[in-house]
Amino acid sequence: MPSPVPLGLNSARREKSIDSPRGIQQRFECALLQRVASWSIRCCAHLMAALCIVSAASAADRWIGRLANGEVVRAAEISEWNDPKSNPHLAGRALLDAGNPVLQLLDTQVESAVQSTTYVEFFGGDRLAGEVVGAGNGNESPFETLPPHLLVRPSADYQPPDYASDQPLRIASKWIRRIAWNGLPGRRYSPSTAWLSGGGQVVFRSLRWTVTGVTLLTDSGLRTFSYSDLAEIHLPRQEEWSVYAEQVAALSPRLSAKLVQLELLDGSRLTTSMERLQPRHWGDKKLPASWLQIVQPAWALEALWVRFPAVIGWCWFDPAEPPLSWCDPIRVERQSVFGGSWQWHRDRSSLGGRLVVANELYQRGFGVHGSTDLTFALPPFAREVRTRCGLDYAAGDGGCVRLSIVAGDGREQFATDPLIGSTRLLDSDWLPAASTSPDIPPTVTFRSDMLARDPPRGTDPFDIRDVVDWVEPQVRLDRDQLLARIGGGAADRVAGLQGWKFIHPDESFIETRNWLDDTESRAPQFRQLWSSTRPYVLLTRSLKVASADRWVSLIASRFEKSSSPTLLQLKVDGRSAGEFELPLRQGPIDPMPLSVPLPPGPARTVQLEVTVYPPAPDSWWDWRGVIATPDLPGIKTLYDETTTEFQADPAGHQLHPDGAAPFAGRQSLRVEPGRVDIPQVDALTSSIVDLPRLGQYRFLTFAWKGTETPGLALWLSHEGRIGPEIASGFGLGPLAGRGARPGISRQRRLEDRGLKYGFAYDIGTYKQAEGAPLRLDKKTPKDWRFETRDVVGDFGAITLTGFGFECVGSGSGWFDAIALARTPEDLEVLKRRYGPPAKQNQDATYARIAVRREDWGPAIAEFAPQFATPMAQHGIYQKREHQGQAGGWQTHPNDRDKPFLLRTTRQFPADRPQELDILVSNQPASDFKLLVRVDGETIYEQIINDALTGPQRGFASVQVDLSKFQGQTVLLEVLNASNDWSNEHAIWKRVHIRDRSTP
Repeated sequence: MPSPVPLGLNSARREKSIDSPRGIQQRFECALLQRVASWSIRCCAHLMAALCIVSAASAADRWIGRLANGEVVRAAEISEWNDPKSNPHLAGRALLDAGNPVLQLLDTQVESAVQSTTYVEFFGGDRLAGEVVGAGNGNESPFETLPPHLLVRPSADYQPPDYASDQPLRIASKWIRRIAWNGLPGRRYSPSTAWLSGGGQVVFRSLRWTVTGVTLLTDSGLRTFSYSDLAEIHLPRQEEWSVYAEQVAALSPRLSAKLVQLELLDGSRLTTSMERLQPRHWGDKKLPASWLQIVQPAWALEALWVRFPAVIGWCWFDPAEPPLSWCDPIRVERQSVFGGSWQWHRDRSSLGGRLVVANELYQRGFGVHGSTDLTFALPPFAREVRTRCGLDYAAGDGGCVRLSIVAGDGREQFATDPLIGSTRLLDSDWLPAASTSPDIPPTVTFRSDMLARDPPRGTDPFDIRDVVDWVEPQVRLDRDQLLARIGGGAADRVAGLQGWKFIHPDESFIETRNWLDDTESRAPQFRQLWSSTRPYVLLTRSLKVASADRWVSLIASRFEKSSSPTLLQLKVDGRSAGEFELPLRQGPIDPMPLSVPLPPGPARTVQLEVTVYPPAPDSWWDWRGVIATPDLPGIKTLYDETTTEFQADPAGHQLHPDGAAPFAGRQSLRVEPGRVDIPQVDALTSSIVDLPRLGQYRFLTFAWKGTETPGLALWLSHEGRIGPEIASGFGLGPLAGRGARPGISRQRRLEDRGLKYGFAYDIGTYKQAEGAPLRLDKKTPKDWRFETRDVVGDFGAITLTGFGFECVGSGSGWFDAIALARTPEDLEVLKRRYGPPAKQNQDATYARIAVRREDWGPAIAEFAPQFATPMAQHGIYQKREHQGQAGGWQTHPNDRDKPFLLRTTRQFPADRPQELDILVSNQPASDFKLLVRVDGETIYEQIINDALTGPQRGFASVQVDLSKFQGQTVLLEVLNASNDWSNEHAIWKRVHIRDRSTP
């Protein structure tokens, strides 16, 4: 049979040249191409087999778990992962067993995750599939400070199963590596570059996110793009091991919990810790389809409810032994003959599939092809490196490589014999991390050599099927150094502490921990609480206040199971407002903030000082922010003074400010016969809900009266609609209320009550028609009548945007004192505000009496403006007269061995000596012991008696030198202590810290 004619040669030319050198060369090339083609076919067959390995796994072996001791277990299902206290099992083995825990858990029947083209990617490899649709600066809510963040509509459902919402997720922008709206698969990270959806790219220096897009600073100036203008944007490079330390600090501040990475079907990867993962179920707890896992990565500002069926793998590791695949290589050197398009990949093979070596799946690692060097930078506190390696399953029985690991100093630390076929998995064991210099961080290079110059006989030529997987690469870090590194910036991890400065030499005494805040059961969230190992902590910050602001409120609290009762002192511009107990957070309604009055004044910046006194070790606090407001945070005054909000008159009726005999303030609102509707009052959008959080409300107050009118009515506007118009608006969905589903929720029934009465109140004798307002009385009041109403109880939830004022038929009506209240306690404040004035104290001995904690601070500020007391069991009394002088304040020890204590923290200036100036007296013929302590050490002690005070007109003047504490921050205490436990009152005129040079 004649030989086939090579392409492009006729038979005559072939016969003529068959034995020539050129003919011999052509025959060799043809034979080589035929062999390559044959090997390529075999290679492709193995590649297809590799892609089918997952789907070929039997249903009985669907789940594969790799345990800490190297044992591999398989089973069709995972069991008992449905409860916060559960320990999941696979093939009868407890996966979270402390002695031999699971390290990797994979679904073998899923080929690979979907590679979405719309996603957010983070340094470290996390990815959230979804679309960025907005941005926030973290100050959107005055009641909780958040870090700058982006808003993402995820491709998966991360909401609680009973909560239908289209609200986007908030993700911190701090660690974002790149964002894709329509990304190009396989595009390598290119720092500080944006690709436009219409084509082209922009290199930038820095960027600023806006609600609708991004502004880039380029060499040619500022350029602004909307989100729809962008296909992909890669943010500036960050040092990945610094990012690792920052995220570990949030996920497990004490390095006490394993970190865990979840891989999802939609291509998302979520890294969290066992401190921030809690299994739940919704429905039949025996069915995995009903299981959920609440997780919160460091970059997530809210918890994510991950559906169990959406997860295709978990990977656990010790915080001090992270996967090397946390970072990209800093340098890649590659030689290729036939696999030029097969680039290296992180956590995937060079073919884009799962990492499979010796018929076993692996979740973390690097896939390369041919001769490839991957060089990685290690953190300075890295101690050892380890990896496993082999030819990927796609190589089948072919492929031939030599693998080695080269330290930063050039030494080859590990090397293999030539590997042929994917039958062997080799382990480098732990190798020391080495550097070329003590001042240069260590590096390590993973090297694969295709042995092109001297391949073993019978193996594939060049790099055919040289598909290499470096699997489970790890770095062992110095645990103590890692702990020290993450401990230094503890305060930065608590968003509510941003803007506060700790007045201490360092912040090593500040600790943080993760805490699951499930006070709102349908919206649990892992929060960063903080604590201190010091006996006191002093924080300061500046706060801008407007001329109308009258209150400063600290939004802070504690959880009952994570703390003991905690006291703190709050000062405004150096003047103490008192000591307060940190509120206890017990349910979905936010506790009352710590609020202190702010003196009237122009717009300005005030200085705040807060001293926290930890009651015991291991007490933790939830710190969310600080705010200045015209009203207390739980109150919103809508009308009781001269305002312009209700002057609009779109209906053509008359609504007048009336200064004649108002109920409160200087004027009220007068309405003539008819109804005046103002469906949208400027800047009024208040959520009236069942369980109001800060910024939401439940109660309404108002006062009304009428003359010669059969009735009055007050109409509430919902989302710009009043009366019957509200009903038509319900077609748009349910009213406010977290957890409401259209048509079936409790909120639906509440709304029906509101529709019945038109969301309105009336009073009077006129005959009501169908759908008339809720009648509060049958007689129109001629004198002011003050109403307090539970709006949710009357009508249900509503978004209040305005009012309608109605005088029925004839005469005139007046309205005043319109306000919203959040809690019954806030409602009581309004009742006191609008109620009759308190009776004046008629006691002949005492002008003022302070027996409640909230009254101690203002009383002490009269004579010791820098001090406060933790306890005044017997009260604080202002005497009308003592020893011929007016205005002294009387205290008494709390018990025989429990002095009355005035205390303050103070940062003394380094250049001016200070002293404590005290003017104090005793009860005649009695005495007490005066003590002064600094950081618990007594520096002054004196019996205050008649012998001391008599010669000084009844009050002893005491000066205590504090100059030795210059430049220090100390706790200063002044004690009214017992001497013989007989009438041991102290009467104070002055307790003041001043410069020694001050007269």
